[in-house]
Amino acid sequence: MNERLHSEGLENYQYEYLREMGIDVWLVRSETVSEENVSGITPLGSDEAVKAEAGLDATLPSNLADSPRHTGASASLAIVRGAPSNESISAEAERVAAVKQPQTVQTQVNAAIDSPNFLFCFLDYEHFNLLFSLPPSSQSLSTEFRYFADDLNQAIFGSRTIPKVRDLRWPMIQSSHIQQNSEDAAAVMQEKVKHCMGTLVIFGSEPLSYLPDEIGKKSVVVEDISVYFAQSQKKRELWARLKTLRL
Repeated sequence: MNERLHSEGLENYQYEYLREMGIDVWLVRSETVSEENVSGITPLGSDEAVKAEAGLDATLPSNLADSPRHTGASASLAIVRGAPSNESISAEAERVAAVKQPQTVQTQVNAAIDSPNFLFCFLDYEHFNLLFSLPPSSQSLSTEFRYFADDLNQAIFGSRTIPKVRDLRWPMIQSSHIQQNSEDAAAVMQEKVKHCMGTLVIFGSEPLSYLPDEIGKKSVVVEDISVYFAQSQKKRELWARLKTLRL
């Protein structure tokens, strides 16, 4: 016992002397320190240990414990393990864009095809109504057309009255965000026709695309008004025809 103490004291003296000389001394421990001997350290090498550290129940099924819905370290691991890579995200985005692009292009094409552009003018007289199709660039019914309509009314009914003027310009609002297709135009046109109290004389065939089928019972379709200004004989023929119909 005394010899062991003497030997340890001598070794300690030697180590101190070497340190004073500036020489580092490395000691080899006789036993390995285990994780169990160190207080406060818990081995985290297994999934159960990670779950316990994160506050999760180690008995949970793996598919629930790894779910991103759980909080803590296990949730972080689940997000890392299940998150797609940047490459896969880019590939999926390109695939979705490729599927949607033809539909978007087709929708734009359909919208461009079904975009009516017209100007119709109603003249409501006491005994009948006139409907003119005018160039969309026109402001309204020209003075010449108005005199023509007044003369026609006097020739047939023998009276000169002031008609009510109603214009329908399409599209009604210059906006690409509001739907204004042929179906919408027909709906508005039907409301306009409801205010026609007498027979409707339609100049030209363009308005027919937006009029209901039943309008034919109380309407007369004649040639475009430009024809009557180009040929005087056509005016007389129109007067005779309308006179015969007894509007």
